[in-house]
Amino acid sequence: MDNWSHSPIAWSGDSKRLFYVTSDGKVTCHDIFSSNALREWLLLIDDPGYCSLATNGRLIACSTPVSLSFWDASTYSRIDPPIEVEGGIYGVALSHCDNYFAGGGRGKITLYTLRNILPKDVFVDPPSRLPLIQVSDAAFKPWIEGNLKSVEDILSREIVEHSNYHTFANRALVRTRLKQWDMAIEDANRSLSISPSAIGYIAHAIALLDQHEKRRALRAFDLAFCHCDASQKRFVLLLRAILLFVSGKRKDPVARVNDLISIADDSEKYDFCRVLGTMYRKRGDPQRAVQSSKRAESFSAARNGLHLVTISLIFGEDFEGLEIDI
Repeated sequence: MDNWSHSPIAWSGDSKRLFYVTSDGKVTCHDIFSSNALREWLLLIDDPGYCSLATNGRLIACSTPVSLSFWDASTYSRIDPPIEVEGGIYGVALSHCDNYFAGGGRGKITLYTLRNILPKDVFVDPPSRLPLIQVSDAAFKPWIEGNLKSVEDILSREIVEHSNYHTFANRALVRTRLKQWDMAIEDANRSLSISPSAIGYIAHAIALLDQHEKRRALRAFDLAFCHCDASQKRFVLLLRAILLFVSGKRKDPVARVNDLISIADDSEKYDFCRVLGTMYRKRGDPQRAVQSSKRAESFSAARNGLHLVTISLIFGEDFEGLEIDI
């Protein structure tokens, strides 16, 4: 390992790789077992500084005295243009939860919320791992970014090329958020006619709810339980509680989510606590919202986060304020 700079070493999450910045402006990924450099890439900067690797192993943050850049740790490609920093930056650190970034220099530390400076799709796993929803990569990115008209167009093209129950259910969810309720109900029915599914009934229920058909919506939602795996039933119960919450009920859904947390798997509890905190905040109870956030952090080591992504896709701005955290 030649040409080291003063950069601290960043470990990968599996403790098998080291990342460091060299004095000639390269980031090097080093395999500690073979002692070989697995990959090197240029920062395209004159004065390299420090690097910090995200806990989840996806992001590498690199600094110079005047800028920050973020890199995908799997593809080694830069994420968006570098960010110029006034006053200099000489040390960097990503938070344990991977939500925040700290940069230090000239006697001060500046904190950044990564979701304010990086694309949202950077923070989530490939859509193939989402619970209940199956969506193409092409449709997923604009959907998670909230560009719903683009998603609708992409899904419509996919339906022409090769329709399936998932694509119709996805378009029903998107059209509900676009307030195209009649078309959303039609898509949900077409999805269910191809193959009854949990996501098809959920899409149908949400479209009915937005047309003030609450009883029919709840009956449709209950049919989702007949078409999901046993491992998904707690999550479907959580979605039903959110449906009740956005319909105007405030007390009962909160109690239900509390009960679900008590029986949830460790991988679910973080996500469920985050939902509970959002409910408290929207109900005007900031103290309990903070308590729920702290409770969520106690389960952060086993966090999944994919439930939060599905919730964000389904409910969008009707359940805003739910930070996606993997």
